[in-house]
Amino acid sequence: GAFAGVKAALEWAERNRRTGFTLVQQIIRVPPLLETAIEVALGARLQHIVVEQWRDAEDAIAELRRSGAGRATFLPLDTLRRPQHDGRRPTFSTNVIGIAAELVEYDPHYAVVVEQLLGRMLVVADLATARSELRHLPPGWTIVTLAGEQVQSGGAVTGGAPTRESGVLRRERELRELPTLVTEARAQLAAIDEQRAVIEAELQAVTHRLRQTEQAERDAHRRRETARNALDQAQHHARQVEQEQQWVITQQERLLNELNALTEQITALQARQATLRDEHAAAEAALAVVRERYEQHVLAGRTVQDRLANQRAALTAARSRQQMLTELRNRHEQTIAGIEQQQRELEVALQALQTERAQRETTYATGLARQQHVLAELNSLRAQIDPAETELKTAEAELAELEAAESRATAELLAAEADHSRFVREAQRAADRLETLFERAVADGVDLTKPPPTSPAPPTDELPAAIEALRARIVRLGVVNPLALEEYEEAAKRHTFLTAQADDLRAASATLHQLIVELDGAMNHRFQHTFQAIAAEFSATFQELFGGGSARLELIDADDTGDEGNGKRTTLGVEIIARPPGKRPQNIALLSGGERTLTAVALLFAILKVNPSPFCILDETDAALDESNVGRFRTMLQRLTDRTQFILITHNRGTIEIADTLYGVSMGDDGASRVVSLRVEEYVGAAHNDPRR
Repeated sequence: GAFAGVKAALEWAERNRRTGFTLVQQIIRVPPLLETAIEVALGARLQHIVVEQWRDAEDAIAELRRSGAGRATFLPLDTLRRPQHDGRRPTFSTNVIGIAAELVEYDPHYAVVVEQLLGRMLVVADLATARSELRHLPPGWTIVTLAGEQVQSGGAVTGGAPTRESGVLRRERELRELPTLVTEARAQLAAIDEQRAVIEAELQAVTHRLRQTEQAERDAHRRRETARNALDQAQHHARQVEQEQQWVITQQERLLNELNALTEQITALQARQATLRDEHAAAEAALAVVRERYEQHVLAGRTVQDRLANQRAALTAARSRQQMLTELRNRHEQTIAGIEQQQRELEVALQALQTERAQRETTYATGLARQQHVLAELNSLRAQIDPAETELKTAEAELAELEAAESRATAELLAAEADHSRFVREAQRAADRLETLFERAVADGVDLTKPPPTSPAPPTDELPAAIEALRARIVRLGVVNPLALEEYEEAAKRHTFLTAQADDLRAASATLHQLIVELDGAMNHRFQHTFQAIAAEFSATFQELFGGGSARLELIDADDTGDEGNGKRTTLGVEIIARPPGKRPQNIALLSGGERTLTAVALLFAILKVNPSPFCILDETDAALDESNVGRFRTMLQRLTDRTQFILITHNRGTIEIADTLYGVSMGDDGASRVVSLRVEEYVGAAHNDPRR
């Protein structure tokens, strides 16, 4: 920080609205390569105060003398003189970087200040170059190296181990560049946000098309299954129709055979009927003869009548049988006509089924072709998604870096604002104390702005007034304490002792704070290194366990109340952002139970890869995992067994299969628990060596 006198002078100028007060370190702009050299060369002159007029410096010095705040060096622009040159520029070799005043940038208004401070200063790369240039160096010049060594024109050399400079030039440069860096970072962040929005939109569109394609594929698969089921039903129906048709053909042949047999029977009956008709005619003729003879032969008539009755009965029976055969033939003809009609209907149905089968085969072929097309389009979309995911990962990494840079810049800015507020409060408190002292002095009749009187004694005529003034002051002092000197001495000793103790406590506190800062730095460095390693392993392990997707670990800042500084301490937290395959990036709290379990397992395995532990106990970790995830979990677990011994509590048969030793706990008949152990390698070896196998 600045010297006390410099700070007091600048605060006085700010309170009294005196413009033109600025430090040397604020008027020059030094390249980063020359910051160490220029800072070492100028030293305390960096805190010289540049003012416009001699009167400004005179007033500021008077204020410093009055307040006793310290001392400061002022450079009034109206009285500064440029260095005297003989008009010739010294010649230097090509190894010299240049004159310091020509290597820095500044406002021409302050040219006389820069020339006076840096006009006779030569900047070289190293001491070897300084040694070679020393013999040509004019009197009054100084050589400074990039590492901070100084060589005077008289031959004196100053150097040694690198010193911890204040870094005021670097801070001034960083403060000048900070708004530009913040603007560029915000512009890059905005561009990355736009790019990320575009990529997310494209990803959403691709995801939407992918979902549509998957839906179309599922619809095609469903239609294909429906067509396949319909085809199977049609084939089954066709087989049934063919069986029915075969049965109809068989029945038709049987009925035709029966019909032929009936036809032959009808023919035989018709022949018999004709015979019977002939016999009937003959009988009629005989009957007529008999009737003629009846009259003649009454006795013989009875015999003839009996015979005639027999013939009539036979004729009646023949007619009945003929009618029965006729009806039977009509029924067979109707049956044959029904069978022929059913055959024609079956042929029409068979032709319709064949047509439907052809249509179903065409539909099935079309569905297969569409499925192939959908699969090709799906592969193309997946090929387009992979580069988009890579670009998204790159953009997210760049965004994280920019956010980290912005966070660091914001933290530095907040720290600077806090320091400025603290300095303002301290200055206000000092001003209040100073004002209180002035009020007490005025009440006592003492003018602190004037020097003490140098006259030996007042004139004789003024003695009564002086005596009255002294009496008034004595009255204001109150009752005189005769032990005041002793009490003062004791209080002074006590004050000296407490001051020494307070100084020791301040020194111890400063040492402890320095130790805390160093420990925090070492812990933060170790944490950052370990965090980066675990984050990289976590991303790779997550992709391997999920079979794709992406995940990352992010550091988040949180304010934690503490005792140091301004009462706030920044702590770091870790947030897990995971994107399982086919989903959006989201917090682990928004994942399903199995996804959260697998993500936690990926983080645990990443920590074990970076910092292996001798033992690791897992209690039913695979309870929420399905078979495919259990398989990947087993593979990863077997890979880590060469550095870590795992103790698993599980009910999953697939996880039990990879164990080297098994322990089973069961309850006996007496209600007590029993432990059964089995070493798998010994059991397998004994089984192989068993002669009975």
